Amino acid sequence: MFRSLLLIAATAAVASAAPPPEFAHVPADAVGVAHVRAADLWKHPSMATLRATLDRAGADAVADLDRQFRPAPSTIDRLTAFVTLGRAGPEFVVLVRFSRPFDPKQVQATSLADAKPVTAAGKTFYVAGGDPLAFHFLDNQTVAVSDQAGMTAFVSRPAGGGASGFAKLFDAAGDKPVVVAVRPRLLPVPKDALAQVPPDFQPLLAADLVTLSVGLDPVAKVAVRMEYADEAAATAAEGAMRKGLDLLKPFVAQQKQQAQAWLKGTGAADGTRPLVELPQAVGGLFGLSAAAELEALMADPPLKRAGNALAAEVTAPGGVLGTTAAVSVAVGLLLPAVQKVREAAARTQSSNNLKQIALALHMYHDAHGSFPPAATTDKTTGKRLLSWRVAILPYLEQDALYKKLKLDEPWDSPNNLPLSKLAIKVYTDPRGTVETPTHLTYYKAVVGGGSMWDWKKGKRLQDIHDGTSNTLMVGAFGPPVPWAAPDDAEFDPNGQLPDLFTPPFNGLLAAFADGSVRFIRPTVDPKMLKAIITASGGEQVNGLDR
Repeated sequence: MFRSLLLIAATAAVASAAPPPEFAHVPADAVGVAHVRAADLWKHPSMATLRATLDRAGADAVADLDRQFRPAPSTIDRLTAFVTLGRAGPEFVVLVRFSRPFDPKQVQATSLADAKPVTAAGKTFYVAGGDPLAFHFLDNQTVAVSDQAGMTAFVSRPAGGGASGFAKLFDAAGDKPVVVAVRPRLLPVPKDALAQVPPDFQPLLAADLVTLSVGLDPVAKVAVRMEYADEAAATAAEGAMRKGLDLLKPFVAQQKQQAQAWLKGTGAADGTRPLVELPQAVGGLFGLSAAAELEALMADPPLKRAGNALAAEVTAPGGVLGTTAAVSVAVGLLLPAVQKVREAAARTQSSNNLKQIALALHMYHDAHGSFPPAATTDKTTGKRLLSWRVAILPYLEQDALYKKLKLDEPWDSPNNLPLSKLAIKVYTDPRGTVETPTHLTYYKAVVGGGSMWDWKKGKRLQDIHDGTSNTLMVGAFGPPVPWAAPDDAEFDPNGQLPDLFTPPFNGLLAAFADGSVRFIRPTVDPKMLKAIITASGGEQVNGLDR
């Protein structure tokens, strides 16, 4: 829940009329910044209904929640989020400001007792969790939150510069409790991609600063402002914007159709759906509302130009965040967070699958004295018949299926092919695309060239001289293959490394020969990849987490 709130804050957020002190920690090279006055929002009359609902839980319940966590959740005052561009991609940091001081040492000893201290640039932060979050105390009222890579970059670069770089952010925000600002020219968009934008819309790309803000007094207002170098550029952008709104209508209709599909789903015969599809269904409900609001806006666009700026403001009657306009904004903030949470859950499930596969391989080793060969082969022709994934089926509670397969026939023989098209849950990576057939798997081995796998002969633990914790056993990478087919990546120590970072994944989730599972980023040194592939290469393995 806390991670979801932080991701929502990192994707959406705010500012007050004067920069708050934590804003001094925003780097000068930030691409975007956001700030949310959470306490002010909570006290606003538009939140009265929600406050009344939570009040029914009783003051003791709120106090109990505060006792369980340090710092106390009820003392969260403001959230400031920013994104910078690192070598491996965007790096998000959220600064959480509390209304009451806390003791950082006490927080570390209680709420972060199991966290690992990490030092970078002479500063210490703490890494906790299976899908790790990193926490750094800026002072006794402010905590920075990111992943380990993002936090390392944050504490290693000089602070400051953000307040001046985004000075216009506060001018535009005034007393509005929510504002987001982006500097489009700093976005890493390839020049060839920009060149493909039709000439009629090129003027829109010249914006120096784009600001989105939400105000609640006396009514809810959502404002967007785009600032340009001069009045001529703003005039050209206004013409491009009006043309764009006309072209946007078919897209909105398409998104409306998609939202209807999310809301309806496939469902069972009685119309019920799995609980895991609830976020998608809720997203569809809000998506329909957002589409209706956009259709109304396009019919009469509230677009104005003043000097070198374009501005649009939408007023929602009643000033309640639950009104249609505010919901439209909320959808934009919520869906990326939902997607991020789903991705984290999918990675956790995939990691569990790899752990089960690694355990099954070790059980096979205990029973046979070695790991299975990468494939069974025809004794006469030497043709590869079945994958190692077939050999470990009895150790994955798939003994009945294993006994139905003819082990002296290829995976696609008349007998074996129908069985090979059955879905094996542990071989199904939930991170795969929707279009991936369920009998295909991303879990593969790297075979030959001194790896721990050989096509014809199974290796023993004592053959892994580099150490089981340093040797790759199985990884999740594309393209997917039939789980029963003897289809894996091949390794030539004198040639190119196999592509272990093939989409759809943004890194390699890998099980090592000791049964552990680690996530390896695409930025890892290729020498380290070769080191973990070889079982007895004698290389030192380090830097896999970089």
